[in-house]
Amino acid sequence: MRTGVVEGPGSTDRFRAAGTVGRVTTAAPTREDVAAVVDLALLTALDPAISAAAIRDALIVLASRPAPAPPTVEPLVVLAHARAEVWRQLRARGIHPDSAPDVRVDAEALSSLTPAERTTLYLMTRRALPAHDVGFILDVSTREARRLHRRAQVALVRAVTGLALAMDLTPCLIRDELAARGAGMLSRRDIDALTMHAAECRICVEWLRRADHQALAGYDSMAAPTDREIDVVLANLQQLGEEERLRVVARAGALRRDGRPPRESLLLGDPKRWMRRGISLGVTSVVLVVVGVLAMAR
Repeated sequence: MRTGVVEGPGSTDRFRAAGTVGRVTTAAPTREDVAAVVDLALLTALDPAISAAAIRDALIVLASRPAPAPPTVEPLVVLAHARAEVWRQLRARGIHPDSAPDVRVDAEALSSLTPAERTTLYLMTRRALPAHDVGFILDVSTREARRLHRRAQVALVRAVTGLALAMDLTPCLIRDELAARGAGMLSRRDIDALTMHAAECRICVEWLRRADHQALAGYDSMAAPTDREIDVVLANLQQLGEEERLRVVARAGALRRDGRPPRESLLLGDPKRWMRRGISLGVTSVVLVVVGVLAMAR
């Protein structure tokens, strides 16, 4: 069984979670919905505790609706709620959707991607959804969805290459120097530097050739949620108290007309990045003012 699903007794064919008053609703997610939520959460968060919390909250919110969305839209709405809850859980822990983490040299390549890249890769590669549907789920434009997908594919191939080079011993002294920069940890910049080196090095280029074939093939081969995992999720949800359900539904806020979660501002942005940009612009403005004053004084 994959990690991220907490054991619990019993099973059921449908999530009998309460709506806002503790009764079964017509919007109760099906087993297929639960499988989609579990799959997205595990492959986006890459953390058992975060995944479990996001799965629970997404399914509670989905079951609280008075009715599901139209059949053609409902699967996308389910994924939109799963995405929103995973990103919310990550942001609460200081991990922002568009921030690339530093990773250990022995980490899985997927862990070096940003949460937004992992989500887009899941939707467009694993589920083969069109860019328009992915934009609906991520709450971004179709063009932005395509851009994120291309970026995620490139980042995954580079991560496979960079992490392989960082771990494997070669007679290349430049590789040794680049791999030793982070003292066992690699940033996105370090991984890109190793990949760019591999493209130009006759010794290391073999790792780059392998990466093109290994990256997406390995991602596609990851196992889907099992019936046992789905049963465990459903059983755990049945044990939640009414007070906990009401708290989750209240926190989620009013859903939009199409059933999606409320729109979030700066959805992909890391506040630290915006602060750095603001400081940079502020410094630039001060410099321009000083230059202007000096010019007028002449």
